[in-house]
Amino acid sequence: MSDQKSRRSPRVKPSGSHRCPQCDKVYERPDHLARHLDSLDDGRSQRADVLQRHQVVHEKNTAEGKTLKRQKERAIQACEPCATAKLSCDNERPCNRCKSKGTECIAKRPRPSMRNKDRAVYTPVSPQSWYQDESIYVCSGSIATPISRSDEISMPQETAGAHGIYTPIPPTKSTTQLDQLLPNHYPNQTDLAGYQNMNSFPAFFEQIMLPDLPGVNETQDPQQPRDVFDFMQDADFTFSDIDLFGNNFIPDLDMILDPQVHIQDDGSGPDLIVDSVGSARLRVEAFQRSLWLWIPEKNQNAFSEEGRIPLRDTDMTTAISSSHRTPLDNLKIQGKLTNRARDDMFQLVVRTAGSRLLVSAFPAAEHLDTLIKIGIAKKTETDSWIHPYTLYNQDLRPELLTAMVAAGCVCCRTPSINKTGIILQEIVRVSLAQLVEYDNSVLRDLQYLQASMMWLDIGVFCGYKRKMQIAESYLQPLCTALRRAGTFDCSAYSAITPFSCLDNEESLEDIWHTWVKQESLKRLVYHLFEHDIQVATAMNRPAITCYAELTLPFPAHRDLWLAPTATAWKNVYIEMYGRHIRTSELSLRDVLADPSLLNHPPSDFDAGIATLALLHGLASQVWEFRQQVLLSRCCLSGSRAMNRLWLQSRQDDIYSILQGFQGDLFSASAVATLLKEFTMMYLHIDVDAIQRFAGKLGELDAKRAYPGLRDWSQTKEARIAIWHAGQVFRTARLVPPYQLRGFDCLAIYHAALTLWVYGLLQCGENRHVEVNTPVTVVDGAIFVCIDGPECQLTKAFVARNIGQPGLTFDTIPGGHDSASHQGFCELSKPRSIMVIARQIFESNYPGASPANNLPPLVSNLRDLMQDLGDLP
Repeated sequence: MSDQKSRRSPRVKPSGSHRCPQCDKVYERPDHLARHLDSLDDGRSQRADVLQRHQVVHEKNTAEGKTLKRQKERAIQACEPCATAKLSCDNERPCNRCKSKGTECIAKRPRPSMRNKDRAVYTPVSPQSWYQDESIYVCSGSIATPISRSDEISMPQETAGAHGIYTPIPPTKSTTQLDQLLPNHYPNQTDLAGYQNMNSFPAFFEQIMLPDLPGVNETQDPQQPRDVFDFMQDADFTFSDIDLFGNNFIPDLDMILDPQVHIQDDGSGPDLIVDSVGSARLRVEAFQRSLWLWIPEKNQNAFSEEGRIPLRDTDMTTAISSSHRTPLDNLKIQGKLTNRARDDMFQLVVRTAGSRLLVSAFPAAEHLDTLIKIGIAKKTETDSWIHPYTLYNQDLRPELLTAMVAAGCVCCRTPSINKTGIILQEIVRVSLAQLVEYDNSVLRDLQYLQASMMWLDIGVFCGYKRKMQIAESYLQPLCTALRRAGTFDCSAYSAITPFSCLDNEESLEDIWHTWVKQESLKRLVYHLFEHDIQVATAMNRPAITCYAELTLPFPAHRDLWLAPTATAWKNVYIEMYGRHIRTSELSLRDVLADPSLLNHPPSDFDAGIATLALLHGLASQVWEFRQQVLLSRCCLSGSRAMNRLWLQSRQDDIYSILQGFQGDLFSASAVATLLKEFTMMYLHIDVDAIQRFAGKLGELDAKRAYPGLRDWSQTKEARIAIWHAGQVFRTARLVPPYQLRGFDCLAIYHAALTLWVYGLLQCGENRHVEVNTPVTVVDGAIFVCIDGPECQLTKAFVARNIGQPGLTFDTIPGGHDSASHQGFCELSKPRSIMVIARQIFESNYPGASPANNLPPLVSNLRDLMQDLGDLP
């Protein structure tokens, strides 16, 4: 009987009513109890001494000298850190992984019910980890001071230095906590204790970069990073409880137009990102699908997210804030929106939305006029493809007027007004589709084309992935309409001068309006081309338009374009060219064939538009070059050596053209310089490989991308890429406040991702070295600011890999205005890179909290970079 009792299994008692009278063992089924009683009474039909057989196995293993191997017990419930990282756990508390990592072992929280999930409000989570002994250097002039620990920053005494060389200096007694210098960026001291190894990196990348190192479990399933469109907002963009213009729309507009009033939080900011980021920790397979795509839902349409739109109208102050005062004062747009035009817009909204939206009020013409002029002034700062002075001299389509109101709304940083622009953009999109179905002739109408371009500009970088994908797909019809109208070719344009008419005022007025219409079409085509290239580059896909097909001449000089009257237009023309007939003949094809034509541009065309067009044309060529590189890598034979030699020559040629741009062409626009630096970075990186390594398509693709990127990180090409990525950061800090909204935001994201991946690769290489060799501290190390001005030290790093590259950051808000308020962090500390990138976004919106008052795209990218930087 004792032998039989020794065979009893130590299982947990199940819940049942059939109990053994001898051993109190409980069974759920009576037949199981009967079989158990038979075993106790030795009444089984077949006997098998399992214990003796098991003992024989042990005796055999002992005789052969084998040790006992116990199978790892499955954890009943993983702790919070292991569940977040999707790594194996055990039943001990604290678990072995948390003890080895030095992190706090916290029991996993219960999963929220689906009923309350929709009402959850996302709060940015502070980084879960950091490097305990991460070295931060504080810059003083051109000299920097090392900081002993990342929890303290020692402000050094300023010493003389040159060429941006960073030399260790003993710290002073004055120290500042890192979490005070960068609030909401860096973790506290408790978080720092969890990272003993200065070269540690997220667990997801341990599986990719270090699969054979001790302590790395290949069966673990770590948390994977998230992609851009994970953070794009969608379902929570609803107006069921708030107005289209918002209950506080006019007061908010007053605040924008009042320089003395500061923007206040309306409490609606966090609601916008609930659905996209609220379940971040619950996503197990975040990259098992392409997250660049929006997945349509059944019965979802342009107005399915909005239940009612009661529009209100109140008084509005006439004071203009400083951010909008200067452009409006410089333009001095004559004329105002009439009440009839306002009524036409109101009818358009009601007719387009139908019963799906409830519209109870509509703003006055004066308020709409202000928004229209704000939008036009914003566009005039760049390529200016809407003529401001003939706007009210013609019968305007309500679709174009509504699109211009939407453009003015999205220029405002107040969330309620920004959301209004997004809704009006949907109104314009649907109404234009209905218009072209009703009357096909509008496909050749300039106002229809301008309205189409305007809503595409708003939608493609709005920050809501449904609207972004729709805007991206609707670019093709507009390109087709312009191409079939012949607007890409020079034959569609003629020479128009003030002397092409009779010598009377009425004839001059007519010829001026004809010239404005032709110039508007030219500027629209070049703006369309730039828009197409920006979207294609940001999404890493081929463009719809081709740079070689644009043979239309560049638009006329900016001074001629901004002449307020026909008489002023004639006077400017005579002042610039005399009475000679002077028209532009250069096109994008010409300057791409010979970029030196822009070294000393003639005065008969807009040099700013020509330069931007050339930059975008080169960006398109860069994408083509990268595709040829991919094909060359797929060729395993050595017979294509000449092709690889041509690719190297082509890369050097494009790079030299980009470097040869004269600085004065970019002095007026930081955004143009940012595009130039991004294009040079784009020339030297494989965007697809970097995104795959970052986890976009899962762990398997990340492992496949790692060997190539590891070899790339040791080349001069990689150093050139990170140098220009650092220059993207530098230029982004020069962009005027509240101006980071569109493609430039995604350029900053790609630059940050490139630097982050480079830092991870360097971190992984350092760990490979540490496995076999001890870490030694090198005295007198040279540190290179890749986001600083070019100098001999930066050239030495790019050419010969001399020095340790790093980025500067602000130790106080606005610290980049003073060298004594800058810190330095090496790229080998990759977690810091995303912190600095987020700081760039937030510094462009002074007074806006991270959770509120940021444009949707900026807020989403900021959250994405925080999620990448906080990977455990």
